[in-house]
Amino acid sequence: MISAVPFAIAAVPAAMYLMILGRFRLSVRPMVTTGWRDAAALGIAIMGLMAIGPMQLFFPTYAAARFAGWVWGMLFGLYLLSLLLVVLGCRPRLIVYGLDEEAFFQTLRQAALRVDPQALWHGQILTLPTVGLQLAAEPTCARGVQTVVIVTALVSAAPWMQLERELVKECSQVRTENRTWAGVWLVAGGLCLLLISAQMILADPAAALLELRDFFTR
Repeated sequence: MISAVPFAIAAVPAAMYLMILGRFRLSVRPMVTTGWRDAAALGIAIMGLMAIGPMQLFFPTYAAARFAGWVWGMLFGLYLLSLLLVVLGCRPRLIVYGLDEEAFFQTLRQAALRVDPQALWHGQILTLPTVGLQLAAEPTCARGVQTVVIVTALVSAAPWMQLERELVKECSQVRTENRTWAGVWLVAGGLCLLLISAQMILADPAAALLELRDFFTR
């Protein structure tokens, strides 16, 4: 039988992540984010799984004997630093929820023209020659989710940040495709995880509190 506290630790961050994605899919306007934010959000979503998995498996028992519960702060700090290293190592990218490929290409080109009047698509490559940016469209496994990644060295962050701002402005004037069911299922999945976690804990709050204390003071 699955214990209430480990299940809640793993499920709650994942549930919040699913509900945020569902919110994106239910929006009447396309939602724009960066690869860095997306990777950071995913890393935080699986933090609970890391806590009940690898952190338990490789738990520093001798350090816990000396620092007690503070060792968990060190473990989470190490995880967040590792996550930051992974995020910073990712190539800059833009992700848009709620557009098909054709609408995405059109919207991104309109945004790019405000940054560089000579911006032009060449197949799957968007070139902004004046500011020295070149982006490549990448396929995604999810319908209605589009992404582009920088394929040239980023000399200055200013044109990239301006392109992101212009894309947000363009998307604010476009309506999303009908992705209601995708958003509903994501939100419903997140709510189910939250309700199951709450039910398991409220079934015996005293035992859950004791289990939580044992989990962090082993």
